[in-house]
Amino acid sequence: MSQHNFFVIAMTWLFTGTIVLVVLGQPYTAYYPYCSNTDNYTMASEYQVNLVSLMSDLPQGAINNRGFYTSMAGEAPDRVYGLTMCYVDRNWTQCQDCVRAAAAGVQQTCPFSREMEACYDACILRYSNVPFFSVADPTTAVYMFLRSSVVSDAPSMVAARQTLMSQLAAGAAAAESSPQLLGLANGSVGYTDSLGAQQVIYGLTQCTRDLNASECTRCLTETVNDLSSTFPNDTYGAVKAYSCYVVYSVGGDFLTITLPP
Repeated sequence: MSQHNFFVIAMTWLFTGTIVLVVLGQPYTAYYPYCSNTDNYTMASEYQVNLVSLMSDLPQGAINNRGFYTSMAGEAPDRVYGLTMCYVDRNWTQCQDCVRAAAAGVQQTCPFSREMEACYDACILRYSNVPFFSVADPTTAVYMFLRSSVVSDAPSMVAARQTLMSQLAAGAAAAESSPQLLGLANGSVGYTDSLGAQQVIYGLTQCTRDLNASECTRCLTETVNDLSSTFPNDTYGAVKAYSCYVVYSVGGDFLTITLPP
């Protein structure tokens, strides 16, 4: 999707700002990351040592596991839990670069925080001092729009989009039962606009692969509802939550699954 002109609107009442990391000369933006600000760890503490160890493990784990990995480092009370995942509509090079950059930059993104959640263009990264695997966090991190591009017949598009995204949410939840399916679903549906023209809307839903079907459904239900209310007549819209991702496009299928088989 790099050929398209995107801009980002974020929930600024929840987050503090974007963080741009520069890793090997390349910028990587963490869109309005969540950084905890209580009980912060200190320099050279056991928690920091464990965090560094975890971040050295996560990227290669994800690269070896088709773009998703969970791990932990250390012992209680300083154990750190971490998760990273690539968005499946980004290419494999973007995926690998993103997880490496995100892991390398966590202490720059959230200095001394015991908990962090951040969405990037091609991946997501989370860590915490408490276990969070298998529990969905449907909090919206960022919305993504195509600049100034709307449909001429919103009611027809909205009806088709709701049908498609509901089907894909169910498909992604069902896919959580099979590691080979990556917790995602994509597809398309046609509709006729008010001028009689045939249109096609494409969509994709994705959950982090630690979730079971019910937790994936819970995350996607909230995120699809958010998508519907935020994009009333846009030709493209995406919502990135911390445990799931939904995106649609009218008239152009650039939601290609690109992770390795």
